[in-house]
Amino acid sequence: MERPVPAPGTSFTEAAPGNSIITYRVKAKYPQSTFSDYLLCSPPIDTGAGGDPVVAPATCTAAGVGLNATITWTAVAGASDYRIYRSVDGSPASWRGKVQGTTFTDTLRSGMNHHYTVQAQVGGTWSTSTDCTPDLLGGAGANPVTPPAACTASAVGLNATITWTAVAGASDYRIYRSVDGSPASWRGKVQGTTFTDTLRSGMNHHYTVQAQVGGTWSTSTDRTPTWLGSDGAAASVVERREKRRQEVGFARPPIGRQAPDRRHRPRSKASTAGVLATMRSVGSTAVCP
Repeated sequence: MERPVPAPGTSFTEAAPGNSIITYRVKAKYPQSTFSDYLLCSPPIDTGAGGDPVVAPATCTAAGVGLNATITWTAVAGASDYRIYRSVDGSPASWRGKVQGTTFTDTLRSGMNHHYTVQAQVGGTWSTSTDCTPDLLGGAGANPVTPPAACTASAVGLNATITWTAVAGASDYRIYRSVDGSPASWRGKVQGTTFTDTLRSGMNHHYTVQAQVGGTWSTSTDRTPTWLGSDGAAASVVERREKRRQEVGFARPPIGRQAPDRRHRPRSKASTAGVLATMRSVGSTAVCP
């Protein structure tokens, strides 16, 4: 079909046939009837999109446990793909993924609200969005991961070994430690059920362990009782200080024995006179023999 020649400029408008996908190309004409190469215009225009819109999924539900979300929707006849969007705490929706089935899993952000939508694609055309309900709060719901049933410890000197019972399906375990009542700090992550650590001499150590299953961590299992790190030092604070005094050469007399009074005491007159009598004069300098 002959197309009208557009007037000089950089735009063109025409009535395109319906139910078609149309691609346009453009080239420039120079003096002496010289033409440039074609430039492809994108994207293609689907003139059937407005006539037969793609039906959006009829329903979409969201379920969350802890930080794990599962989005499920009803299938659309002829749909080849579905794409999922998410909004966090009212932010603009962002693309999360594209799947061919009717289920999508995602990881939530702790303490934040999440709203999901889903679209269906049929014949290269995407539907409008279907809202997924309800919104999900990251971290809400019961934790499905069971913590280790028991955790025990043994120590020789400053060497500690922490052992716990295995959790079905667990891929990792992480260990925390508190020293003398301080906030617990991370000590390590292992795949087995044993962890070794070095204690601090004379300080109390409290350990906890968590299990990870499918990306979700369990609550903590305490190892009781707390463990006192010992390298041979006495347990009491007073005795530990006394041991340190002895190590550096400042031993304290046994309890119950009076320590000698090393403070300066003035000499008696007789003692002073005896000392003076033994002094002899050498020139103008007095020298004590």
